[in-house]
Amino acid sequence: MELKHGLYNTSNYLMRKLAGAGFILCLFSIYLFFASEFDLFEFSETMSTPFLWAILYGYGILSSILIDFIEAKFSIITQVTKTFLYVLAGFGFFLFNGLSVITVIAGTVGAFSALIFYLGTNLASRFLLFRFGFSLFLPALILMLMSMDFTEKKKWNESTSHSTYTAEFEYFNGKHEIPIPLEKGQSLSFSINLINSNGGGHGLRVEDDKNQLVGLNDIGEERYLFKADHSGEYNIIVKGDQLRGSFTIVWEVLE
Repeated sequence: MELKHGLYNTSNYLMRKLAGAGFILCLFSIYLFFASEFDLFEFSETMSTPFLWAILYGYGILSSILIDFIEAKFSIITQVTKTFLYVLAGFGFFLFNGLSVITVIAGTVGAFSALIFYLGTNLASRFLLFRFGFSLFLPALILMLMSMDFTEKKKWNESTSHSTYTAEFEYFNGKHEIPIPLEKGQSLSFSINLINSNGGGHGLRVEDDKNQLVGLNDIGEERYLFKADHSGEYNIIVKGDQLRGSFTIVWEVLE
C-alpha cells in the first residue's frame, strides 16, 4: 500500500513538472501561430527545433527538481527565495555564452519563461484538468502537428535527370526534397540557380537519412560541396516562403 502511494505521489510530481513545461510550450505555440500569420509550415518547422524541447523538458524540469531539492534541504527557503531561484535558473542558462546585450535579452526572456514554468507547476498541483491537459494532451497535439507536412505547391512543374532537377511554380510555401544516394567517402558537388519572381523567401540545406543537418562548403557561385560520412540517402532541401519562380539544381558525385 505504501509503495502504491509512493508511486502515485511520484507520478503526480512528475506530471506537475511536465505540465509546467507543457504550459510554456503551448503559450509559445500560440504566439508563434499568430506571429507566423497562421503559416502552419513555419509553425511546424519552428516547433520541431530540438533546442526548444531540450530546454523546456530537459533543463527546465531538471532545474525545477533541483530547486525543490534545495527547498527541502534548507527549510529556511521562502516563497520569495524560491521564485528568485527560478528567475536565476532561467536567466543563468544564457550566460554560459558570456555577458552581452543579446545574452541579457535572452536571459530576461528565460527568466520570464521560468516564472511561467513555476506558475504552471503550481496550477497543475491545484487543478487536475490543467495537470493532464498540459502534461499530456496538448503537447501530444503539438507533436501530431509537427509530424505533418504543410507544404503548399501551386502549378508545380518539374523535370529531372540523373544529375539535374528543375521546378517551375506559381506558388511554393514549404519544402521540397531531392534525394541522392551516396556511398561513404563519396563527395557531392551541386549548384542551385533560383529565380525569385515575387520577392518571396527561400532557403537551402542538406540532411542525411537520419534527418541530421550536413555541413556544406561554399565553393562560390552558388555551388556547394560535402563529403558523405556514411552510406545512405542525402536530401537537398529547398525551402520556399510564399515564393513564385523556379529553381534548377545540378549535381555531381565525386569519388
